[in-house]
Amino acid sequence: MYGLTGEELAAFGDRVDILVVGSRGYGPIRRMVLGSTAAYLERHARCSLLVLSRIAISPGEDSTASGELQAKTAAGTAI
Repeated sequence: MYGLTGEELAAFGDRVDILVVGSRGYGPIRRMVLGSTAAYLERHARCSLLVLSRIAISPGEDSTASGELQAKTAAGTAI
């Protein structure tokens, strides 16, 4: 597909039941300059939308612990 990411994903929503996208969360200045695909899809998606936020890893923490946290969160388990 060619075009603007948000528009193409919103149109793709006609063919699927749910869109799952990630949010990088770089902050308001960068979002203002570059835009936010997740924010665009919140307004224009033609199906259900799940936005996963980025999980910060503390220094010294291994990535497997973060992966377990993401899996529990995605499965709907309360933490």
